[in-house]
Amino acid sequence: MKTRLMLAALMLLGAGSLSACTVRVTAPSATISFETANYINSFEPDRGTNSTYYVGEQVRFRLNTNRAGYVTVVALNPDGYSNILAYNLYVRGGTTLIDGGPSNYFEVAPPRGYQRVRAIFTTQPQNSYARGSIQGRYEGGQWDAQVRLYLQPAPAQNRDVVETGFWIR
Repeated sequence: MKTRLMLAALMLLGAGSLSACTVRVTAPSATISFETANYINSFEPDRGTNSTYYVGEQVRFRLNTNRAGYVTVVALNPDGYSNILAYNLYVRGGTTLIDGGPSNYFEVAPPRGYQRVRAIFTTQPQNSYARGSIQGRYEGGQWDAQVRLYLQPAPAQNRDVVETGFWIR
């Protein structure tokens, strides 16, 4: 109930703002605040945000955008390590199922806990240097700082960031 009230309050605050800032709360205690355009309409695991997956199960992500562009999907594991699930994946406007490709898939693995996942959308592909800037181990707000560094070459009107998450049991 508190999460719903918080989300409603944030939506009201955002509706009164004239900036191009995206603030979306879709994961426990996750607030993303970057200067971005609103290209991503939704991003969630195939079972929905905050759903449960067991080690060994497959997970896919539904992404809906209002235009074509490039998406990088990055996971922040419960132990603070991040890994790239998809990099510079071209998506058309509309709904895209991100599942690792025909001979690959995303398999849920330990550590158990809450898995945060971000979709980073840009209208132009990122260079390979940017890829290395979002891999590593992060604590506190360090992950947000690294995502900002990754997005630095892309002007605010050409990018969007949304976070979702799920439980690993």
